[in-house]
Amino acid sequence: MFKTLVIGNPSIDILDGNIYQPGGPVTFVANTLSLMGCEKIKVISSFGKDYSIRNFDSKIITTVNNMNSTTKFNTFYKDSLRIQILESKASVLDLNSIVEKKIHSDLVFFTPVMDEIKIPDANKIVNSNRDTFFISLPQGWIRKNNNKKISHDFSIIKSLPFFNIIFFSEEEVSSAKITINELIDLAKILVITNGKHGSTIYYNKQILRIDAQITNPIDTLGAGDIYAAVFSTIYFKTKNLIIAGEKASKIASKSTEYEGLKSINSKILM
Repeated sequence: MFKTLVIGNPSIDILDGNIYQPGGPVTFVANTLSLMGCEKIKVISSFGKDYSIRNFDSKIITTVNNMNSTTKFNTFYKDSLRIQILESKASVLDLNSIVEKKIHSDLVFFTPVMDEIKIPDANKIVNSNRDTFFISLPQGWIRKNNNKKISHDFSIIKSLPFFNIIFFSEEEVSSAKITINELIDLAKILVITNGKHGSTIYYNKQILRIDAQITNPIDTLGAGDIYAAVFSTIYFKTKNLIIAGEKASKIASKSTEYEGLKSINSKILM
């Protein structure tokens, strides 16, 4: 079994002003990998005492920079669009232990939630490990803090390293003045997820449409992260985009029938 490293900070979404829901891409990705049977999963992250290490599966090896605060968003929906207000932010990650060094992982996921991974550090890690398979969920890099209200800013994407796979949501892309051609240049494989409308995969001038599964969703937070984890690992093993996309769509769709981290459970693999 391959070795996997997931880098990024978790977050807490405050729903309806009083429901504190732990999550963030690093948590959803790492736990999904563990549920799929992946071994030797390592996480590099930072958060405060209000975020329990128990949110990560016990088999995951965690390196945590303990901080006074965890990244928190006051999250609500308006006309089906997610609105996020930044309430607090954990610190930038110290990656000196792996920058410009050989990392003994087969897959590396960059999962920033709010600019905690320095882009120069990401470039150095990628450039020093050419044989590693790199995946990016770049939402934390394109999030902009505009007087605490979160918007999307794609101006930094040209400074990102070149990834094997990069994921965006249709919500992120449609909120910015950017073309698909600009996004294609960021990775060998570009995947854009679009909730109940499925996903689109761009690879080597191919455009593949993957339908979403019909479900009764009650919570969609984390579904895109689950999709990314499943797609990346299945593709890494099979090199088949259709198999990876259909499996990821099935599991991510079923995950929306559960709340919070309960969305990562053995039932979604059935």
